[in-house]
Amino acid sequence: MTAGAMLTVLGAAPAGSAARVAAVLGGGVLPVAVCRAGGIAGFAIQGRAWPQHRPALRAALVRAASASAFLPADPRHALCEASAWPRVIAAAAGPLAEALMRDGGTQQWEVTIAPGGHRVSAADIATQVRSALAPHVLGFRLRWTRSGLVLTVLLPRSAARGVAGAVVALAGRFGGAVAVEGPLPPLAFSAFRLERAESATVERAWSMLALRDRTDHADLARRWRGLAFALDPARAGGRLPLRPLREARHAYRLLRGLSEGLGARPFRRDEVLALSGTTVAVPTAREPRAQPRAMVPT
Repeated sequence: MTAGAMLTVLGAAPAGSAARVAAVLGGGVLPVAVCRAGGIAGFAIQGRAWPQHRPALRAALVRAASASAFLPADPRHALCEASAWPRVIAAAAGPLAEALMRDGGTQQWEVTIAPGGHRVSAADIATQVRSALAPHVLGFRLRWTRSGLVLTVLLPRSAARGVAGAVVALAGRFGGAVAVEGPLPPLAFSAFRLERAESATVERAWSMLALRDRTDHADLARRWRGLAFALDPARAGGRLPLRPLREARHAYRLLRGLSEGLGARPFRRDEVLALSGTTVAVPTAREPRAQPRAMVPT
C-alpha cells in the first residue's frame, strides 16, 4: 500500500467473529482488511469509500449487524491512514471492547415515511410507529430528509425480530408511504469516531479532568467518575445542561485512547501531549432511553 494511503474504517466486532464478519462485509464492492487486537477485530476498506459506495456499504453493514455483535465507525469520522491503523486499533482495543459489550448487540432500524400522498400525515404515522415500539426500544431519533420523515429506532438484538415484524405490519397499513431498512449497527447511537488528537484539545481535556502532571489509568478513571457525578443532570432534577457532561466524557475517552498506547504504567502529561497529531478511536456513549430529538433538515 502506498505511503499516505487512506482507509475507511467500517467498525469492530469480537475477535471470535472476525472471519464471519469479514466474509459478510466482503461480499460487496471492495475487499475488507481485518486488524485484530486483544479481544476485538477492526474492519476497513481502502480509500475514501463512503462518498463513492454508500449504498453498498449500507448493505454490508446490514449483513454485519445480522451476523454478529458489531460496533460501527461513524461514516463522517471514519478515515485513517493505512500505516497508522494497526496502532489505532491496538490502542483502542480496551475501550472498543467495552463499547462492544455495552452496545454492540443493539440494532438500528430506520422507518422512512414519504411526504404527502396518503391520508395520514407523516408525523402522525411516526407517532403510531413510536407508540407501537415504545415498550421495546432503547432510543429514538427523528429527522427530516429529502426522502421524507425518518424515524430511527434502537433495539436490543433479542427484540429485533418481533419488533421488526411489527414495523413491517404497520408499514403495510400505509402502502408505499413507509419503507423500512434494517437491521443496521447502531450508527446513530453508538458509533465510534476516528479523531486527530490536536494538542489544544489534549491540553483542554487534561485540565478538564484536573489531572496531575503524572497520573495513571486508575486515576484517570477515578477523575472521570467524580466529574461525571458532579455534572450529571439527574442530580439537579434534569435542570443542568447535558453539554458539559458530554464534553467531559469526550475528554476522558480521548485521553484514555491516547494513554492506552503507553501501556499499563503511570504516564506524564508531556508524554500524552507528545502523542498529539495521532489518530484516536473514540467510542460514543449512548444516552439511556433517549427521547426523540427535534426534527431538523439533513
